[in-house]
Amino acid sequence: MINGLQTMALPQLEASGSTDFHLNLIATKLGVQRIMGITVFDTREKRNYDPLPDLEIFVDMD
Repeated sequence: MINGLQTMALPQLEASGSTDFHLNLIATKLGVQRIMGITVFDTREKRNYDPLPDLEIFVDMD
């Protein structure tokens, strides 16, 4: 995977709400790849939340 900093503004959510968003990633090798380091920052409260759990995906040749 290619490392890089990306900022994405999401819409304001109600308490216990959720939203869907899409990430575009480019695999540089086949096999199990780990996606990590995704964090959430609340711009209103100026607060970082704990990073999301690491994800593992399997990249296969299509």
